[in-house]
Amino acid sequence: MEMCLTELAPQEDLPEIRFRGISLDSRKINEGDLFICLSGSEYDGRDFINEAMSKGAVAVISEKPCEAEVASDVPVFKVSNLRERVGEYASRFYRKPSAEMEIIAVTGTNGKTTVTHILAELASSMRFRCGLIGSRGYGEIETLSDAELTTPDAVSLQRILRELLDVGCGYVFMEASSHGIDQDRLSGTEVDIAVLTNITQDHLDYHDSMETYRCTKARLFAMKSVNRAVINLDDGFAHDLLKRLPSSVDIRTYSRVSSADVYLLSSDFHEEGMLLEISCAGFVFSADIPLFGNFNVENILAVVATLNSMGWDGKDISKAMEHVSCVSGRMELISAEDKPLVFLDYAHTPDGLKQALAAIRQHYKNRKLICLFGCGGDRDISKRSVMGKIASDIADEIILTNDNPRQEDPETIIRDIASGILGDYRSELDRSKAIHRTISEAAQEDVILIAGKGREAFQEISSKKIPYEDFKVISRALGGLEDV
Repeated sequence: MEMCLTELAPQEDLPEIRFRGISLDSRKINEGDLFICLSGSEYDGRDFINEAMSKGAVAVISEKPCEAEVASDVPVFKVSNLRERVGEYASRFYRKPSAEMEIIAVTGTNGKTTVTHILAELASSMRFRCGLIGSRGYGEIETLSDAELTTPDAVSLQRILRELLDVGCGYVFMEASSHGIDQDRLSGTEVDIAVLTNITQDHLDYHDSMETYRCTKARLFAMKSVNRAVINLDDGFAHDLLKRLPSSVDIRTYSRVSSADVYLLSSDFHEEGMLLEISCAGFVFSADIPLFGNFNVENILAVVATLNSMGWDGKDISKAMEHVSCVSGRMELISAEDKPLVFLDYAHTPDGLKQALAAIRQHYKNRKLICLFGCGGDRDISKRSVMGKIASDIADEIILTNDNPRQEDPETIIRDIASGILGDYRSELDRSKAIHRTISEAAQEDVILIAGKGREAFQEISSKKIPYEDFKVISRALGGLEDV
């Protein structure tokens, strides 16, 4: 694949230099590539221009003037508003892959991963070839590759879309994070359906206020390509968002508590999941789902409404529901004979933790509930005490431990969480030791929630990402194996 700079950015006065690849990451530059450097909160792409040149970059496009000395005669061009345009450039280079697929983008504080995974799972079960892009990786659902970001950078996203199109995918279900939307990573992507799950407190270290956070989410629905929208009527932002949508957008609403295009008629929670009765555009069906909690009821309703927006009727959706399974790391039940039940969940926000604990109470009413969690470092400090109070309000026992402390002092994080706890708690900074001790000391009839990391394969301590997985630690502990 080759292109000329004049084809990539026809509105700019650039020379006819040909290049064979495009990257925002100097480490991934190959001979003959174009290096695009952007400035971020932590790094300035201009600092890596010489590295890109040493690896064979034939040209550089920069958001800001290059003031440092460049150790090569490779040309550097300044392009204004580059961040907003990168996605369009990358889309052009990869021959506009999103124009040939149906792109469904799901945004919201919680539920994005579960909703996109179940959508891909059900579409695949009905023999539709589809791709998945999100926090669990990208690719086809059975062969996901690891992802660095929930929503990939603008260049990587177009490359991934091209790869998915080339293997025959007609649909792509993707998570649209607030960071990704704000940083224009979806620029150049023709999103057809935008889905809102919910908006609760998160990322205030980045967005400054809930109003800014909501407005960022709303930008997904304002994309010119969006022609259908799926909205959770139970969310406080829903009615404001509905007012913003142009009349040309076809809307599907869903609700757990009131009438909507898709709504819940009844629910019965049991120890293996839940039995739901759902109305979808007037078609009523029942589904026994191996998921837990009211938040997963909302996730299922979002899935049903999205499939209906895609043209599926209630009968087809009802048939597909038998293929729903648990998403790994999202209220994932892990058990062993004569051992306590353990739920592994990604809950790292106040609402996420509250919903996960409430779900266990719904399904296991009379059992002792133990909650083990921490909070991420260098992130929204205000949510820590709130999460501490939530845990003390719902759980019977609390163990505080490291999540991803990053550059922050772990003891400070624990103190911040503990300031909201009403009552006793234990703390053990070593997460693996904390999990082993909690499981070994719990009774067989107890239920343990291990929250915050889900299936993350690392722990961020200081400036290092250390290989670590809650699932492996839990499995060893349930198997009676010693901590390593």
